[in-house]
Amino acid sequence: QQALHERKPIEFQWAVNHAYYMGFQHLNYSPFTGSLFRDPDSDEIICNRVAPFVELRVAKLTRAKPILAVTPSKQQRDIIEGAELSELLIKYLWKTQGMDRKLRTAALMMNIYGCCFVKTLFNPSSGDLIKGKIEDGNLRLNEEGEEEFDEFKTGEIETHIKSPFSILASPGACNTRDAIWIIDRSIMTLRQLKETYPHVDTENILTGESITEYERFVNRLQSPMFTQYSGYNQN
Repeated sequence: QQALHERKPIEFQWAVNHAYYMGFQHLNYSPFTGSLFRDPDSDEIICNRVAPFVELRVAKLTRAKPILAVTPSKQQRDIIEGAELSELLIKYLWKTQGMDRKLRTAALMMNIYGCCFVKTLFNPSSGDLIKGKIEDGNLRLNEEGEEEFDEFKTGEIETHIKSPFSILASPGACNTRDAIWIIDRSIMTLRQLKETYPHVDTENILTGESITEYERFVNRLQSPMFTQYSGYNQN
């Protein structure tokens, strides 16, 4: 809550930038409630010059594709073969996760908000289903059809593009290096929480307001792609 309160003035700027990009440039602000909303009484025609400028900058940033390469640290056969295999793996993950599209989304967020975040993780609950059991800390696959084997997920590497609305940093931090902690603030229902983290005692979890005033304003602009839910929509 303290981190949310501290970043409220920045959220206001994010919301205004987002509205201007989408062509909603007649806005009203209530200093008493801190609410930002579109002016329904304005009948002026808007010539949106913000969006073409942003799109041009995004096109320039994403015009040159990243070079995906792995350089071996030593000129030894096994190290060279490992580097070649790693390079193939990176290219495979880049293609299967649609990283060209996600890179454009990240560039668009950086131009509108001034920043965005890329979150890469290993999700053990994703991937193909296999049968096996743990023996001496190692996984032995069920190749003989034995019934006592458990079911496991192979897991997958995932990359999410996160808007700054979904990231919270410790109060007073001006960059990620100064932050004592960083939280990926994703909204979940209690049912989703129980299914994802069955070991968590949901009885003692405090529930309350899920999104801020300016997040609601961005959602009302009918563009959920830039809100805290972007991490789920980009995959």
